[in-house]
Amino acid sequence: MVKIDSGERKKSPLTMRLFLNSVKKWHNKDGVSLVVESVGKLVESDKETDVSIPIEFGIQEDMPKCFARVIDDKGEVVKIEDEFGEEKDKIETISNPETVTGWFKMRIEDPENDEFKVFNLGSFFPLLNYAFIQSGDLPENNKKNIIFTYDELLDALEGLEFRCKTETRKFKGGKPYQVIIPSDL
Repeated sequence: MVKIDSGERKKSPLTMRLFLNSVKKWHNKDGVSLVVESVGKLVESDKETDVSIPIEFGIQEDMPKCFARVIDDKGEVVKIEDEFGEEKDKIETISNPETVTGWFKMRIEDPENDEFKVFNLGSFFPLLNYAFIQSGDLPENNKKNIIFTYDELLDALEGLEFRCKTETRKFKGGKPYQVIIPSDL
């Protein structure tokens, strides 16, 4: 059985949410070239039935503008108060980040066989679907939920190169969220 850590996330200036918002605002016409540099260990999620997995992407070209959180000398995210008195992360614009790490949720489908599921409406689906299509493990027009093992995930993702665009999606009654829309370089 694949080991699931209870590790703590490292505070990084560039989050996947900020990266995708930057792509949407300044780079979505042509997209940004990315490569999967590493796929991390599975980490406990907020639900017993789910796990999260960190994936580090190398940014393969210049991004003259990119949103990022401000991190202080102690490694903590700097907070500011908005006009409503709510505390939020202080955001700045940086240029040419080298990497971004995304955390993606997966459902534990069959713990005995180390199988996981990604639903076709989830934020991880477009990237994982693209990776499995590129590796020949799924048909070109797949739109169904994906069930896979951790090893199959590693085989499909490690070293994957693609052009990243983004689109906004929203579940009925939920908040909008950005998803990676991968395409060939």
